[in-house]
Amino acid sequence: MNSLSNELDVSLIPTLLLNDAGQPGTIEFNSSAYSVNEDGAVITTITLTRTGGSDGAVSVTLTPSDGMATSPADFDNTAITVNFANGETSQTVTIPIVDDAAFEGNETVNLT
Repeated sequence: MNSLSNELDVSLIPTLLLNDAGQPGTIEFNSSAYSVNEDGAVITTITLTRTGGSDGAVSVTLTPSDGMATSPADFDNTAITVNFANGETSQTVTIPIVDDAAFEGNETVNLT
């Protein structure tokens, strides 16, 4: 009688995954809406947060653009570069608001 043998020869090769790319994270606004009086003051409470990682230095450009408010009559639309150092997770941004002395009701500025 013949015997059949089912043998499987398995060689295990260990794998080491080196992940040196780091996790730079994602930059987000800390709120979906901000409010300020049009009296020449600046908004100082716009905070950008870095979530999901903080490895390496990164930068993002924040660009104010016309909503119901228009530049330059209501705000300064100069793009703002926000720099995050390695490990830094929060930055505060200032948007200059112009008091044009005209009563216009509530207006909006887009931030992208």
